[in-house]
Amino acid sequence: MVTLKRAFDAPTFPALVMKITKGKFDPVGDHVSAPLKSLISSLLNLNENRRPELRDILTTPLMVPVALRLTLEMGTVSVPAPIKPGQLTPNTAQRLRTRPDNRLSQHMTPRTKYDFVRQRIVTWDSGMENLVELTLSSTSTPV
Repeated sequence: MVTLKRAFDAPTFPALVMKITKGKFDPVGDHVSAPLKSLISSLLNLNENRRPELRDILTTPLMVPVALRLTLEMGTVSVPAPIKPGQLTPNTAQRLRTRPDNRLSQHMTPRTKYDFVRQRIVTWDSGMENLVELTLSSTSTPV
């Protein structure tokens, strides 16, 4: 991962197995520090008993800062800063923005509270009393 390619690579599967079992891998470049080269070599050691354990890896001077940062960040939840009353955020400012060419506003007229929905009491001869029929004022059709 340090070189952005696999440690063991071969054109065929049998060739890949041979490289892994012999422990042959391409050396990392000069852009990698000596401690990191040493860590990579120890991780890719053929003898599993000579490979470092996780606690040894995490306590190397190279990995301690990374391990501390991971430990400190583990379980934390980022919380946005609280919004003060009356403060506009980019999202609320965008939601509140109105366009002067809003076509709907041209057709709107002031209304009373009874203009939108009208109620009418209807009685039927079948005994069902006080049924409510709703009529929208704009279409004048029963709902």
